[in-house]
Amino acid sequence: KSTLLSLVCRFFDPDEGRILVDGHDLREVKVGSWRRQFSLVEQAPFLFHTTIGENIRYGRPEATQSEIEEAASAAYLHDFIMSLPDGYETDVADMGTRLSGGERQRVALARALINQPRILFADEPTGNLDSKTGGEVLDLLCELQQEAKLTMIIATHDDRVAARAHATLRLADGLIA
Repeated sequence: KSTLLSLVCRFFDPDEGRILVDGHDLREVKVGSWRRQFSLVEQAPFLFHTTIGENIRYGRPEATQSEIEEAASAAYLHDFIMSLPDGYETDVADMGTRLSGGERQRVALARALINQPRILFADEPTGNLDSKTGGEVLDLLCELQQEAKLTMIIATHDDRVAARAHATLRLADGLIA
C-alpha cells in the first residue's frame, strides 16, 4: 500500500504498466506540476526540532501567521496550541516528542492543509494512535473531505477507516483485488 502511494506521488515511476489520473499517464505530467496538486500525511509524521508554527509553515514557507492559524484550525489544533504557554512558538523537541501521537498527526495534517491541496494522500493516518485519538483523526479527515472538497486517498489496514470511504480498493499479493 505504501508502494502504491509512492507511485501515485511519483516518488518513483513503475517498471511496468502505468498510472493514470483523469486519463493522463503520470509519467507525461511534470513532477513539480503534479506534486503541487497534492499533500501527503505519512503514518509517522516527521516534525522538526522547532516550533509548532514553523512545523506547519514548512508546508508553505511564505505562509502568513493567519494562514498558519487557519490550517491549524482546519486540523482542530488551534485551540490546543493556544492553550500552551508559548502558543505557536512552543518548541516540539526532536521528532515532536513533546506532543502526543494525535497532536503530531494533527500538526502534519495542518502542514499538509496549508497548501490547500486538491488531493490529500494519507498513509495509515490512524496507525500509531490509540482508538479514541484515531477516531478523532478519522472524523477530522471525513469532515475535511466534505468541507474542503478534497479528494483523499488513504492507505490503511484499519477497517474503521476503510468503512468510511466512498470507495475502497483491496490489495492482495501485490495486485488490486
